[in-house]
Amino acid sequence: MFSIGKIFTLIIILLAISFIFKIFSKKRKPSKVNDPKNLDVSKCPSCGVWTSEKICTNNNCPSNN
Repeated sequence: MFSIGKIFTLIIILLAISFIFKIFSKKRKPSKVNDPKNLDVSKCPSCGVWTSEKICTNNNCPSNN
């Protein structure tokens, strides 16, 4: 029925599968650089365009004219 060899082989297989899943889960985690919550942007009070610059980059903004 069950022998020490079969139980040991089953434990080795389960450990290998968990190790493989751990490797793949580390690769699938997104980097924090691409996280939109970490962007430093501000909204122009005149036109409402979001920009990462200090001044508005919208060509049609009334504050730029």
